[in-house]
Amino acid sequence: PLVTLVTPFYFGMPKFELSAIISMCIVIVITLVESTGMFLALAHVVGKPISRNELTNGLRADGLATVVAGVFNTFPHTSFSQNIGLVSITGVRSRYVAAAGGVLLIVLGLFPKLSYVVASVPQYVLGGAGIVMFGMVAAAGIRMLGMV
Repeated sequence: PLVTLVTPFYFGMPKFELSAIISMCIVIVITLVESTGMFLALAHVVGKPISRNELTNGLRADGLATVVAGVFNTFPHTSFSQNIGLVSITGVRSRYVAAAGGVLLIVLGLFPKLSYVVASVPQYVLGGAGIVMFGMVAAAGIRMLGMV
């Protein structure tokens, strides 16, 4: 089919096992520490100080995204440091651009045939883009360390 809707809990209702819950709690704590660092780095890149409330809201959004991802049969979500490099490269700092990108990704997720187009992007192109983004992340990190 050209358009497909995602079926929540396609693989069945979740089962709650203590060992899995403890493991995921450890992973989530590590993810929260990582996300905190990225939020602080992004605040530095855009030149806007981040308040404790904004930081809490960002961490809350990460947690909510993880829960929603489980409902819709996908992997837990987290912030990625590559995005800091992307903001640094492009200079685009608008949250509306980020929201529009998110809506676009949701709409594209409804068209499974488009996944073939995305999968056809050569690995060399993805590798080149990855090197540039990771380089920008490393440069931003080194700049931040220079201020310490």
